Amino acid sequence: MRYKQNSLIYLFIFFICICLFSGYFLSINIKADGSDVGNYYNFNDNNFTSRLPYFFGPSEYLINKNNYFNPNKYNVGPEINNNRFSYYPYTILYKYVGSYEFNPSSIYIKNVSNNVNSMSYNVDMPVINSKYAYIDTRIMATGSINNYLNSNIDYNISKNYPGFLISQSYNFSYSLGNKLNEQNYFYNNEFYISNFYLGNNPSSNFNIKMDLNNEYSNSFISKDSKIYTYLIFNTLDAKLSGNAPIFESLRILGYHDLHGDQHNAAVLENRQQKISKDLNEELYKLQNQINNDSQYDSNTQNYLDNQLRNIYNKSNGYINHYVQQIVHRSRNYGNDILSKLNDQKSNTIQEMKDVLNKKVLSIDKVPNLNFGTQSLSYMGNTIARIQDSPDFKIKSFNNSNWRMNLLLSDMTDGKDSISSKYFQGNNSSYNNKNKTFSFSGNDGVKDISLNNLYIKIPNNVRLHSGNYRGTATWNLVNGPK
Repeated sequence: MRYKQNSLIYLFIFFICICLFSGYFLSINIKADGSDVGNYYNFNDNNFTSRLPYFFGPSEYLINKNNYFNPNKYNVGPEINNNRFSYYPYTILYKYVGSYEFNPSSIYIKNVSNNVNSMSYNVDMPVINSKYAYIDTRIMATGSINNYLNSNIDYNISKNYPGFLISQSYNFSYSLGNKLNEQNYFYNNEFYISNFYLGNNPSSNFNIKMDLNNEYSNSFISKDSKIYTYLIFNTLDAKLSGNAPIFESLRILGYHDLHGDQHNAAVLENRQQKISKDLNEELYKLQNQINNDSQYDSNTQNYLDNQLRNIYNKSNGYINHYVQQIVHRSRNYGNDILSKLNDQKSNTIQEMKDVLNKKVLSIDKVPNLNFGTQSLSYMGNTIARIQDSPDFKIKSFNNSNWRMNLLLSDMTDGKDSISSKYFQGNNSSYNNKNKTFSFSGNDGVKDISLNNLYIKIPNNVRLHSGNYRGTATWNLVNGPK
């Protein structure tokens, strides 16, 4: 009984721990649409809110003096010579003179769109009624999308500069070096810096558009791809800010915000269409080659055309199934997928070409030779003609010539026999015991009729009534006659 009680106690403690840890870990789930404020510090009321559970401690960017600015130490920020990027988004509101009350959630990104060679999104921010207000932005991309981003980042906002204030006040402002008026400065090969003066704009919202290189439209975005947008909202009017920024914030767009699945599906389906188009062009080219080659008769042309179409249709069906499985099921996009499609295309083209290049010489069809029922005539020769219009079929490709020999044995009913020397026709007549008929031809699929084959039995031959049977031996030979 005591064992049972202890077990219940341990189970209860384990359940409580699971609940606590589940609660904490659920608390670090964050939005990934550019609207999450992440960690939040308000210098006006000295309040700090962390997205992390308490036992994780404050976020690194607030406490690590070596890598990040420590706002607790300075009333006015020094020159920011570190990157200000963090794994989580954040917002810091600074002390300032004035009546500006900002909510971190009012700083967010929306309307993310991308097309073949560009990406854009809107940044919504609070309004500061100061004609000397400016924004310091920093853009950094990570993951594979960083390979496609170039330095042409456009901010759809007016850029009117209060020149007489810049020289005397900018050195005391909160920004990275003296980079105001400079667009897309690439700092330490890590991120792009752009500063612009807001003037008397009625809104502080603006649009960011990034040009992407040509590889983007043909390449997948990896699932670790992110675009970091860092902002310092500041003013050169020291009466409002006391030479400190109004706020700084980091917003992060992840794979889903960048429409990763949609982009990757479009890349894959475009590649599929391109491959299908290339295969169709190769099919058309080979069909023309067949139709314009005098060695192929109509039967051969139809045969080869069907062979090519079967290969094309089989490969096209495989590619379509493969692509749809990824787009609608797994959504696991990797560069090996594009390589596999390219290999499938190359192999299919080679297989179609091989249809015209490979050597083929085969007997596709041989008939039974039936001479019907015939009454012997003792007044003259008896002629027994072949029945049912028999023919044999030869398939030959890339062979200089061939010949088919037909060897006929004597026919017998077990009592009497009809000598093979009596067989005639097809421009062949021999007096030897085992008569051989020869046929020859060139490349193609050939149907050769045996309508002229017959048996000529002299009138002096006496035979019993019966079913006479023999053996026809077909021998196909490749080479000179």
